[in-house]
Amino acid sequence: MRSPASEFLSGYVMDKAADEPVHVRLRLYRALATTLPARSARFAELTKLADELESIETRSRQLRLDLGEEGHSTGSGQGGER
Repeated sequence: MRSPASEFLSGYVMDKAADEPVHVRLRLYRALATTLPARSARFAELTKLADELESIETRSRQLRLDLGEEGHSTGSGQGGER
């Protein structure tokens, strides 16, 4: 059973985390998970949430890189050709 203080901190972090950038949320979720028993449902939930956010952020970053590379390659080769 979790203490009232632990419940308060957990609730506070979860409420405030939504307003933070993804990299901060990842750290908050992982840090909060470390305060919980590894077999608890809340630990699993926080870990899964952090993993999913990390995966989304990685895919988003890669997509931005890919789109940036495509944007640069579409302009080349048009200069002197007619």
